[in-house]
Amino acid sequence: MKTILFPTDFSTHANNALKYAIKLSEQTKSHLIVFYSNYIPETLPKKEYVKTVQETLTYKKKMLEYMVTALCKKNNLQLPKNIIYECENENSVVKNILLTAKKHKAELIIVGTHGATGLKKVLFGSTTSELILKSKIPILAIPQRFSYKKIKTIIYASDMTDLSNEVSSLLPISKAIKAPIEVLYLDYWNKGKEKDILFNKMITKNQFKNVYLIKKSVSIEKTMAEHIINYTKKNKDSILAMFPEERNFFEKIFFQSITEKIAFTLIRPLLSMRKSAILK
Repeated sequence: MKTILFPTDFSTHANNALKYAIKLSEQTKSHLIVFYSNYIPETLPKKEYVKTVQETLTYKKKMLEYMVTALCKKNNLQLPKNIIYECENENSVVKNILLTAKKHKAELIIVGTHGATGLKKVLFGSTTSELILKSKIPILAIPQRFSYKKIKTIIYASDMTDLSNEVSSLLPISKAIKAPIEVLYLDYWNKGKEKDILFNKMITKNQFKNVYLIKKSVSIEKTMAEHIINYTKKNKDSILAMFPEERNFFEKIFFQSITEKIAFTLIRPLLSMRKSAILK
């Protein structure tokens, strides 16, 4: 992991996630890009508009630098040596974030979540939700009041249908933060022995190390999201990894994905990686 992108909107919850990003970049010796997405509608004459945009971007970069410096001083954090401040003018925040991540070849995007419910989640959680669904780069969502802890375990909630590829895509992050992977399988249908065989074949074939299978017999009285959240509550110093699937038009209107739901209720960081982004 060489580069981490951290987009901010200067809010309190974003500052909490920024502390996490600073410490993780220090732990992994990564470059940290602190980014603000700006947008000024083109209502002025061309020459004047270009000048206004440039002046605004310069000012916002200075704001980013001041914010990081003040936050580090207040929280007794060491100011990262390899830090870059970026600001780009673009109508879509998510598009702006993803273009900046591509520009800097970022391997991880860290964002804050509001932990909001109802209308607030719709209004303020939309950027994180859209990033989770659209980004080909892993997204690490940090809960609002979560304090940084060195990650000791990656809990990977899996249906085990694409186990080998998904574990392979997690391994670079696992190695970078020096944390083993726990494959969490929720056994609704008493298929534990069958999954044991599948898991052992995958480990032997790929010679994976520091990857372990955790099976939990569960009932249908609770949702999958509830079972996953309950398991993570018992495992401190961990992050949860999930692979959200693409949804069709009607699913996007009527249903919220398990990954999105967990992102707004989880008390631990959530690492989200799109299934379609996995290299096969």
